[in-house]
Amino acid sequence: MTLNRYANKTVHEVTTGWIDPAGGFSLESTLGHLYEGPQQGATLAFYGCKDGATDYFISTDSACEGKRIMGVDGYGYSQSEAGLGLVALYRCYTGHDHFVSRDPKCEGQSVDELLGYAVP
Repeated sequence: MTLNRYANKTVHEVTTGWIDPAGGFSLESTLGHLYEGPQQGATLAFYGCKDGATDYFISTDSACEGKRIMGVDGYGYSQSEAGLGLVALYRCYTGHDHFVSRDPKCEGQSVDELLGYAVP
């Protein structure tokens, strides 16, 4: 499943799922691909979460760090595996919302954490 990053003029949303067109979101980037279910080596679940009215974020915590659970976006890897060409996914913070990036420096924003790895 394709993991995409969307943005409107206010916030980001990262998901493998549907985006409501009424939210004004447009595709910013394709981050990688996750599996629908656990696979050999790809057993790390990526959860879609929401904090407050507009902060959508990805977490590897099944309880979404105490915030609203939107569902499982898919499964990736907890560590890089030789020969697979996996891409690292970082959770970033802008000061008012979260997004995911393949850039270890979060495109100039604050780095929250390395979430895991996805198939390119």
